[in-house]
Formats: sequence, structure tokens, C-alpha cells
Amino acid sequence: MKLNKQVYSRVLCLCLVLSYSSIWAKTTNNMQVSTYRFVSKAMGQNINGSCSSSIKPDYAVIAGGLLSEDANPKEAQKKLDNKIASVRRIVKKYNATLKLYERVRSYKNFSIRGYSRRMPVQSLKMKQKNFQVKPKMIFVFNQRIEIEAKINSNVDSILVDLVKEGMNYFGKKLHRYQRRSNRSQVLVYYRFLKPEIQLEKVLTQCKKVAVNKWCSLRFSKADMKLCAKSLFDLSHLFKNYNIRFNVGPFMRENGHMNSVHINYPWNSNQFKKLELIGNIAVPVTGNVNMRVPRQFNW
Repeated sequence: MKLNKQVYSRVLCLCLVLSYSSIWAKTTNNMQVSTYRFVSKAMGQNINGSCSSSIKPDYAVIAGGLLSEDANPKEAQKKLDNKIASVRRIVKKYNATLKLYERVRSYKNFSIRGYSRRMPVQSLKMKQKNFQVKPKMIFVFNQRIEIEAKINSNVDSILVDLVKEGMNYFGKKLHRYQRRSNRSQVLVYYRFLKPEIQLEKVLTQCKKVAVNKWCSLRFSKADMKLCAKSLFDLSHLFKNYNIRFNVGPFMRENGHMNSVHINYPWNSNQFKKLELIGNIAVPVTGNVNMRVPRQFNW
């Protein structure tokens, strides 16, 4: 009796599997036939469309520098290293990242034409031959730094702590070039960590708009959704992309409004121009022009 029950259960399971497999095969074949119906009509044709969206910066950057002076260059360098150590403690406190760039050694004297001047040491040696009085030598060390913080960080608190610890100047320019300027300096910049990820989302949106537009002009409302899905699933096989994005306009440091043009496939050099002076969402408009190949390897 137990044997008969086991045989019966196995036969029942086998029948269910066969019935489900046949239903799935019919459904799959129907979907392939309908997909081929849409794709075959699009073969060799251009599909184009446009869309608009926005992208947001990922992190904030505080630009500035540290300054130290001394008659002994080793002592000046030691003072500068101590300031960098203090800045590192602040950076660690706010879970930020410190980046060190150029360390510029310059010379300051008080005997040239009656006022203070800083200039590179090598150029000064050439000019000292014309002076009878030996100038008083003061070595100046400039260290340009950038502090990268999360986009939701309290940037103002970081700035206050940096000033307390002896941050000498802010901005991208070295201190000796901007000290006579009365113009305000931009302190914080906003950049994109991986803008291609955000632009890929915009590209996907543009593709959907393009295939929806193409299908709506050729099929009924009942078939339009299936047509758009069929073409979008194969859009990575389309050839001859002509995709261009316009990012902006957004304000630059000089006060001008500019836009950045980015072509697909992405080029990292184009992303270097994406630097904002405010934490805002930047508008993006894109144009997509795709050509469906005449043959597919099904």
C-alpha cells in the first residue's frame, strides 16, 4: 500500500512538471514571436529621442593652504609639518580626507625697494648681484591642501576649526599671488565622485523615451508597452550611437554661467570640468540617436 502511494505521488509530480514546462514553453515561444514582430519592423531604422534630468555632487572640497616662515629653512619646514599634523586631527574628527599638493619654497626679504617681496630662491640669486646691501633672508613655505568631506558634512564647523588651528589662507591660489587682491575667494567646491553612474541613469531614461516614442507612432496602445520593452531590452546591441549630454548651466568661480558638453562613451577628461561652487542639482539634457542593426544573432 505504501509503495502504491509513493508511485502515485511521483507520477503526479511528473505530470505537474510536464504541464508547467509545456505552458512555459508556449508562453516563451509566444513572447519570442511577438518580440521578433516588433524588432523586425525596427531593423535598419533610426530611433531617437531627448530627455532631461539632473545630477547632484557627491562631496565637498575645502581648498586652501598652510604658511610658515623662518630664517632657517629647516625650522620653517618643521613649523609647516606641525600645522599639517593639526589639520590631520581635524580631518579625522569629521571623517574627511586630506590631500596634499604642491609645497612651494619662496624667499622674502625686507631690503629690496623698501617693501617685502616673495620670489623663488633661484631667481633672487640672479638679482642679488645688482644690490650692494645683503638682504635679510626669510624663507617662506607654502603648502597647498584640499580637504574632501561628505556632502552632508557641517562644512562651517570644519572651517572654524581650521582657522583655530592656523589655516593661513583659503582658495586654490597660492598666498603670494592673492594677498594683494581684495576680491572674495571661493572656499568650498562641490565635485562628483563618479558622474558616469548618474549619467548612465539619464542615458537609460533617454533610451526609454526614444523607444516609447518610436513604438507609439507605429503600434496601438495595447502593443506599445510590449514593443518598447522588447526594443529597450535589445538597446545595448544597437549600433552607431550619437549621444550627447549638456550639463548645466551652472556658475563658475569667475561668476560666469557655463555648460559642459559630454559625449558617449564617457571620457574621464570631460568630467574634470564638473566642479560647482554650490551644493545644487545641475540640470542635464540629452539627445539619443540609435540605429537598429539589420541582423540579430537570436
